[in-house]
Amino acid sequence: LDVVPLSGFAGRRVATLLNPLRFQLHVAKALAARGIDTGPVIRTNTAYGALQIVRKTGVAAVIDPLTAYGVPLPGVVIRPLDVTVLFYWGVVAAANRPLRPVAQALI
Repeated sequence: LDVVPLSGFAGRRVATLLNPLRFQLHVAKALAARGIDTGPVIRTNTAYGALQIVRKTGVAAVIDPLTAYGVPLPGVVIRPLDVTVLFYWGVVAAANRPLRPVAQALI
């Protein structure tokens, strides 16, 4: 599949991030809004950990796009979902130092 339907996670074991108040909250809301109940959920502290679980077990995962596309792993295929799941970014910059234009463009 070029795009994975969120409904494809119904009844399936899935790996995702641990913190229920951040990204996982938005994943849970997207699933609940569509009445989708997954199977058992494997939660990990890092998206890279979720990718490793995918690689070792073959389960599907829902993780942030930066890690998904930025850390390719052999045998792991990345596909977008058919729905938007909110993901908030943070910016940390050194005090009293001007940001480079490329960094400023991201804010």
